[in-house]
Amino acid sequence: MMKKYILILCCLLSISAFGKKKDKTLATPADSTGYAYGLLNGAEMAEGIKKFPHKIEMKAFIKGFKATFTTDTTKRSYEMGLNFGIGLKEQLEKMSKEGINLDKQACQDALIAVLSEQPTLLDKENAEKLWTEVMNTYRERKQKEIEEQKKAEAAKNLAEGKAFLTEKEKEPEVIKTASGLLYKVLKQGEGPLITSNCKVKVHYTGKLIDGTKFDSSYDRGKPLEIGVTNVIKGWTEALQLMNKGSKYILYIPAELAYGERGAGRDIKPNSVLEFEIEIIDVTCPDKK
Repeated sequence: MMKKYILILCCLLSISAFGKKKDKTLATPADSTGYAYGLLNGAEMAEGIKKFPHKIEMKAFIKGFKATFTTDTTKRSYEMGLNFGIGLKEQLEKMSKEGINLDKQACQDALIAVLSEQPTLLDKENAEKLWTEVMNTYRERKQKEIEEQKKAEAAKNLAEGKAFLTEKEKEPEVIKTASGLLYKVLKQGEGPLITSNCKVKVHYTGKLIDGTKFDSSYDRGKPLEIGVTNVIKGWTEALQLMNKGSKYILYIPAELAYGERGAGRDIKPNSVLEFEIEIIDVTCPDKK
């Protein structure tokens, strides 16, 4: 029930109190953050309690809830309040691990005020506006972190890929084209070479440079039928060196594969790919 309020907070400006009691203030951003979080959770919990099929004694509920903020060994004497408090406390601890500056006491104060139908320092509308701003800031920060991680991963893969290709190029049977594609002929077929307007039926296995297999038509038991230009650049170039019956191993630089964007779960940005390709059949409209 509380899931939609669990997105982590990042930063918050202090705001003026609403309906403020004399002995309560929101002096710091952490106070405001905690209070808004508690108020929103309390409001939804209060609605849930109203719909609960059995009578809930609010004082006992609050007592059980408050106990979780002081000890983890409290007996579940106040079952609903205790369980809710435990869940909320776990969420607050997760926020703390993320470096979120949220005041637990302010959160607890707001939640209890709502459940007790007491005046609150913020109204629900302001709390929701505040929370939306905080979540937007959080999303922006996380997106930047993800982008930085991708850049770091891409740089690492690029360096490792170049080193792999440099070593592979030294092997006597490996041929390098002008584009940087490396290939090894396991078997050369017969007949005319494949051209760009042809369609091919191929069996293949794709691997990463660490040997991880990410795709295989052999495993599926069904060859791939596709146009020569409807594949990655490295394939398009290599297929036009082959003919029916050919079998090659390709070592494809990232710029001739999926580049910085990567593909799917396994092919990370700037990944060098290794393919074993076997031409089963070729269909070309201009060849009879």
